[in-house]
Amino acid sequence: MISTRMLSIAAYLKKHTVTTFRETADGLDLKERSVRYDVDRINDLLKDKKLPLIEKRPKGVLVYPDRLPDGRPEATLLNSRAMCL
Repeated sequence: MISTRMLSIAAYLKKHTVTTFRETADGLDLKERSVRYDVDRINDLLKDKKLPLIEKRPKGVLVYPDRLPDGRPEATLLNSRAMCL
């Protein structure tokens, strides 16, 4: 299931295509561990839909995929949410 927090993280990552877990957590006023957990959950949903994943690089760097359908992370994840309901 998609949470509001996951949607916020996806939108933040779309805007900041290369960032870190820490910068994302600070930018959204979240705990870094929450961001790590939610990025894994987002990637699980993207993988189920056979879409490009958020890349996790060494030293906590995150890279948002170049192409997702519709160009909006919210649309992709909300479509996944509908599948979960």
